[in-house]
Amino acid sequence: MSKELEVHVLKSHTASVNAVSFFDNDTKFVSAGDDYRLVGWSLDEKKSIFKLKGHEAPVKCCASSESGFKILSGSWDRTVRVWDASTTNCLWTLKHEALVMGVSYSEDSSLVAICCDNKITKVWDLRTYDNVMTLDGHTNSVSCCSQNNFVLATGSFDKTIRISDLRTGNLLLHLVGHTSPVSSV
Repeated sequence: MSKELEVHVLKSHTASVNAVSFFDNDTKFVSAGDDYRLVGWSLDEKKSIFKLKGHEAPVKCCASSESGFKILSGSWDRTVRVWDASTTNCLWTLKHEALVMGVSYSEDSSLVAICCDNKITKVWDLRTYDNVMTLDGHTNSVSCCSQNNFVLATGSFDKTIRISDLRTGNLLLHLVGHTSPVSSV
C-alpha cells in the first residue's frame, strides 16, 4: 500500500528564493531571497517563524550555524550579516568590497567563509571578528563555498574547484574539468 505525500506550499517571499539552509535537526530552515529578506520556517508548524530585514539588495546566500542560533547572510549590497535567530537581531555587519556570492560556517561555527565576485574568498573568525585568511587563485568570480573545520572548498565561474587547508591557507587540490561555471560545492 502506498502512502500519499502531503504537500504544503510555504509563502512569504515576494521575489525569487536564492538559497536555503536547514537547522535545528532539520526541522527548521532559513531562505534567502531577491526581496532583500531572509525568512525562517518551521517544518513542524508549516509556517514562517521569523523574518530578517536589513539588506539593501537581493540576498544571494545563507548558512545556519550547527545550533541554528546564528544565521549568516550574504547580499549583493556587498554586506555579510550575522543574525541571532531567536531575537532576529543583526549581531554583526561586514561591509565587503565586492558582491557576495556565497557564505559558509565551519562545523564548530567559529569561522565563516565569504566568497565574492572579485575572485577572492575571505575567512573570518566570529570569536574575534578578525579576517584570519584571504584566499585567491580563482580567475573569475567565486560563486560558492563549503567547509568543515579544517578544509574549505570554493567553486568558481572559472569552472574550477579549489580545496584549501584552513589551518595553513595552503592549496590542497585544484580541480579542473568542469565545462561550465561551478555553482555549488
